[in-house]
Amino acid sequence: MPFSGPGDPSLPTHVKRLSAKRRRQWVAVWNSTFDREGDEGRAFAAANSAV
Repeated sequence: MPFSGPGDPSLPTHVKRLSAKRRRQWVAVWNSTFDREGDEGRAFAAANSAV
């Protein structure tokens, strides 16, 4: 389930605490990885390591 953007209410709590710039980066990495890999676990790992 891709995230709609940095204001998506379903973002994890630790991501909501980030600045808007970092949230945009996290969402972009998560969505890109999920589109490419189709694996939420890998998407979370990649996005969390990017911020």
